[in-house]
Amino acid sequence: MNATLAAVWVVFFVAVFAAIVAYYFLGKFGPRWAVLALAIFLYFASFAIQPGDQRELHLLVGILRFSGFIGMIFGLFELFRRRVPPNGNEDGSP
Repeated sequence: MNATLAAVWVVFFVAVFAAIVAYYFLGKFGPRWAVLALAIFLYFASFAIQPGDQRELHLLVGILRFSGFIGMIFGLFELFRRRVPPNGNEDGSP
């Protein structure tokens, strides 16, 4: 494996890891639908980019599609999971 290919994989995994961390914090502090909405936007935004013969744009398209797909899975789990209120009681009483 040459150095350029190794750098491409490092960029890919760092970007996907950053997206997963962003999904986590958005799911923790944002509304329920925010993770799914962001993931769908990223996934479909990747189809708007026409990479042509440029490998950097192919990398960007791959990162957007992969991050969007993972985010859609996280977003569906986040949308349908049951949240416990901050006080810890299921019924919402103090």
